Amino acid sequence: MARSRNLDVGFLTLLLAALFAAPQARAGNGFTFPIGGRAAAMGGAFTAMGHDPGVAWYNPAGLGFVTRSSLDVSASAYALHLMRIPTMLRTTLPSGVTDRGFSANPFQIVGSSMTYVRKLGGWDPEPVPDDATASPPEADAPDATSIRATPSRDPGAPRLRHALAFSVFIPVAEKFARSSTFDASETSGSFHQRFSLSTGRQVYYIGPSWGMRIGERWSVGASLYGLYAASEGRASFTAAFSSAGATDFGTLNLDATGVELGLAVHLGAQVRPISGLRLGLALRLPALRVWGRTEGTFLTATTRDDAGNPRPQLDDEPVRDRSGAAFVLPFSMTLGIGWESPGVFAIAVDADYTTPWPYGGTRMRGYFNGRLGVEAYLTPRWILGFGAFTDVSPTPPFASADAANFMDMRLDFYGGTVAVTWLSPYAVTGSGATDRITFANTVGLRYAHGQGQIIGMDLDYVAGTTSNAIRSIRIHDLSLVVSSSVRF
Repeated sequence: MARSRNLDVGFLTLLLAALFAAPQARAGNGFTFPIGGRAAAMGGAFTAMGHDPGVAWYNPAGLGFVTRSSLDVSASAYALHLMRIPTMLRTTLPSGVTDRGFSANPFQIVGSSMTYVRKLGGWDPEPVPDDATASPPEADAPDATSIRATPSRDPGAPRLRHALAFSVFIPVAEKFARSSTFDASETSGSFHQRFSLSTGRQVYYIGPSWGMRIGERWSVGASLYGLYAASEGRASFTAAFSSAGATDFGTLNLDATGVELGLAVHLGAQVRPISGLRLGLALRLPALRVWGRTEGTFLTATTRDDAGNPRPQLDDEPVRDRSGAAFVLPFSMTLGIGWESPGVFAIAVDADYTTPWPYGGTRMRGYFNGRLGVEAYLTPRWILGFGAFTDVSPTPPFASADAANFMDMRLDFYGGTVAVTWLSPYAVTGSGATDRITFANTVGLRYAHGQGQIIGMDLDYVAGTTSNAIRSIRIHDLSLVVSSSVRF
């Protein structure tokens, strides 16, 4: 077949190499999924708070102030995830320039946490007033949740000094799948271009947390998590030009999966200097990857070589990579302050800072984030919560498109939560407490708006050139948060 003078398809091999020379980069944002029912209702502002299983994630020192064993399960059901990239690929043909965007509306259900808290030894008798069954909760009660419905206690009930929790957290769960097809009629034939991308990543934190109260005002805690990260990616690109005689084409398919194992240590402290005031500090030490593996296949097929000479070519290469020990997540610190009137209302503010971090060839800057949470008791058994949060990108603005890789992105998220919690207390035979077992259920909504930049590509089939370009990206997340816990 004689190649059209106006359409250069001989550069397809170089084009494919440019599209997939580097792994697809993630935006690098922090952990945005809500963990635990009460914490989710307050937008994640939970570093200074306690008496909820979710505190094992936000600040393990809060375990020193819980007074009852509990089991908590929470989930985020992402019913709506709108991603819009107005111009992902810009294609130049003899007939003109065409922009192709990406849009995706995936549905996914993510189990975000499961925590079991067990109270341990180290007890002191807890004095109970004569009218404990009728009196309101103390303003400085260490565990407002356990006395929300009825503040009664068995005479001589012990006061917890430390507790152990075992948790499974899934703070990262991402899925994306989309394809874009472009067909055009040229004077010398027809053109077809198709690009598809499917990615997924989940990160699990599994391990114990421990918190101990020192005196009546202070508490310290620590968590040791084993990390398991699983990722998968599938990408393909095909460009073909058909005329009456034959077809020139180039295609690429990349299919890879990855697994990483590691360790993470979280430390924390809390203090309650006066009645109602809560202060907290949480430290996340750099996470250590112990071992990693990536496997897959890389398939390319073209009808011409780099010089444009007819020469059918098919390459099927395995993708194998082994990763050794290395620090893979930066150090971060969170300060929290809250004020709580048990059984009435609570308000909390968190501010965190993450240090600069060069990882995987990507320069990450130090950055700040903040969260605000409020909860109010409508009745002794019904609680309304509100929250607001930020999740800014650690990636600095792109200085130039050529300095980044295709599909690199940076996103800043801003959002809020609203949730309702209802408590169901039950008495137990042999116990004087009317809330010896309490079920807490939370249902809420979380919305996040993300806006930023992504690296797209300009494909010029006439000149036979490719170049990166900075594009805009917008994301809308609307999720249903569901949480259930039992305290006993």
